[in-house]
Amino acid sequence: MGKYDKLFKPVRIGSITLKNRIAMAAMGTNFGDSSGDVKQRAIDYYCKRAEGGTALLITEAVYVHPSGAHRKGAIAIESDSRIEGLRRLTDAVHSKGAMIAAQLTHAGRVVAGAIRGADYPLAWAPSAVKHRKTGEISHEMTKDEILLIEKSFAEAAVRAKASGFDAVEVHGTHGYLLMQFMSLISNKRTDEYGGSLENRMRFPLETIREMRKAVGDDYPIIYRIGAVELAEGGYGIEDAVALSVELEKCGVSAIDVSGGINETPDDMSRSIATYYTKEAYFTEYSKKIKAAVNIPVMVVGRLQDPDTALNCIEEGFGDIVVLGRQLIADPFWPQKVMAGETDRIDRCISCNRGCIEEICAQRPMSCVQNSQVGRENDVANAGPCSKKVLVAGAGHAGLEFALRAVQRGADVTVVELGEKAGGQCMLAAVPPGKEGFSKLVSSRVRRLKEAGVEIACNKEITADDAAGYDLVAVTGIARPIKLKADWTDSPICVDAQEILKGNIPVPPAGSKVLVVGGGAVGLETAHMIAEKGAATTVIDIAPSVGNGFVPTLWAVFSRKLAELNVDIKCGTHIAELDGNNAVLEDSEGHSCCMDGIDMIVSAVGTRCDASLADELEAKGIDVIRIGTAAGGTNTLEVTRQAFDAALSI
Repeated sequence: MGKYDKLFKPVRIGSITLKNRIAMAAMGTNFGDSSGDVKQRAIDYYCKRAEGGTALLITEAVYVHPSGAHRKGAIAIESDSRIEGLRRLTDAVHSKGAMIAAQLTHAGRVVAGAIRGADYPLAWAPSAVKHRKTGEISHEMTKDEILLIEKSFAEAAVRAKASGFDAVEVHGTHGYLLMQFMSLISNKRTDEYGGSLENRMRFPLETIREMRKAVGDDYPIIYRIGAVELAEGGYGIEDAVALSVELEKCGVSAIDVSGGINETPDDMSRSIATYYTKEAYFTEYSKKIKAAVNIPVMVVGRLQDPDTALNCIEEGFGDIVVLGRQLIADPFWPQKVMAGETDRIDRCISCNRGCIEEICAQRPMSCVQNSQVGRENDVANAGPCSKKVLVAGAGHAGLEFALRAVQRGADVTVVELGEKAGGQCMLAAVPPGKEGFSKLVSSRVRRLKEAGVEIACNKEITADDAAGYDLVAVTGIARPIKLKADWTDSPICVDAQEILKGNIPVPPAGSKVLVVGGGAVGLETAHMIAEKGAATTVIDIAPSVGNGFVPTLWAVFSRKLAELNVDIKCGTHIAELDGNNAVLEDSEGHSCCMDGIDMIVSAVGTRCDASLADELEAKGIDVIRIGTAAGGTNTLEVTRQAFDAALSI
């Protein structure tokens, strides 16, 4: 018996049998266009997850009526004309050995004005309530419109069945229309669809009844339930348990437990995991729902660690574990777990940059851990490369470039000036909660080693070293920008990078620390210092801080800073420094004294040193700039740029 055998025991959902207990969560991709048709890019993406051993793939939300289209790149199932394209998707996934369910949705008041067509000037919703993020007031649906959408879900389920989907999942969480009717936040109706729990459940239950009549008794219907709203004034688990019981009576085949709403970044941060979120964070709710129903329960919520996933099954939190972004980062998670090769998993780091931020910005999904997401065939399509390539710098950009170049057949040598691979990525992994960033490095180092590429550290490259190579890829070196010379020379002034490297100890509890710079490095260093008990102040000359953070992450992180009493002063700079005393001045010329400072931490940014690239180019050597040398400013940008560069050689 293998350790993880219970994850690979078959399980039934209605009339279908899954080969294991691993499903892929519905996640937006924006791999389509405004037409609503399925594109080959999406088919390739789903097929890769099917190849990796997942038993059931649940598609991104597929809208059932034009009034409910939630993204410009969303897939539609609102008419029979979609069946042929959807059949291409299901046939392709089945050929790879997986089953697939279509997640049917109507986004309701989530549909922003920039997405809605002229036929729907206002978003449809239970009540005419202002959306807290967009400020738009919804159109309160009439009873005829409610019946129309119920019918649309039923007709969409019939189309899904005709398209070859093995099941459908009804999207009843994350603040979309069905959850909006359940919610006391968005449902202010006084008719039979509002007020009491019985009335608020009416629309979801009527929808399921219509669907069940339309598709027959055997076709599996999964309901993705919002266990809790995780917002002030929202409903709790008791309402979700009551709804689950009634859903089973109406013919639902399984309950997929999630929760939270997606109106504001703060709302989203409570249901979408960041690297600060504990593992298995929905299990306390799924266990209560499982105790109330007799149908299978599916559980989601940062289950990327195989031991955590196994524990969900063993402890009765659910019958099926649902992985989301972990299958974006590594489609072959199931295969690796089944083979006992858990050390080869490319771990999701829950940074939210490529999967959440890009989707919210109406751009195609991507991933800092897996640059091939949505580009599954790009390396193969680029063709073979026989060049001999020297990569100068084993930071994230250098490692990504080297890996993709090797996959194309290039003969690659990687050298690193520092003591170990990783560069800025390893510094990013030092602050509390960010340890996962080291996985971006370890995954690539491991895969390069498997390909026979070793990394030579503590080696400085000169133009002479480039002899015999067809191409040199230069990442550049991020040099810290210094404060004013006389301040930098002060014995209490240190650079944030030196603290992150461990060259300078974190000040002890009770110290008074001033951090200059409200970017990621400054704020995360301040977080690390404040956690040790130092009184910490952050100043930045800009009118706001945290602008480089993903919004959902900033919502969590800013709360942590507030809990640690980190004092943030925007539009502020050091006007004078005298020993351990400083005069701070704001943008309006007001000043205040900060006396008895034990340490000033400089975190005002870095400047790229690309002198090696300049030297090589001056000698006529073929150079390609990547990473900071190519202007990369964040991990996702660097990942994409390095990937594209490797395809271009």
